[in-house]
Amino acid sequence: MSEMYDICIIGGGIMGCTIASQISILDKNKKIALFDKSKLFSGCSSYAGSIISPINLSSLHRITTEYSKM
Repeated sequence: MSEMYDICIIGGGIMGCTIASQISILDKNKKIALFDKSKLFSGCSSYAGSIISPINLSSLHRITTEYSKM
């Protein structure tokens, strides 16, 4: 598989998903790849979910849903 992305983010924890979310809010045309060794939020970030701002939950949910299917 040979795909081209504008931005590649390593790590699907709280920071990686938040960064992907913010980039997609700022520029919906950017093609973002989010890589993790396991499922998104499966590591230590699964314990830190309460620090996510409710304002960003919809975009974060969209990104985690899209990328967890890959």
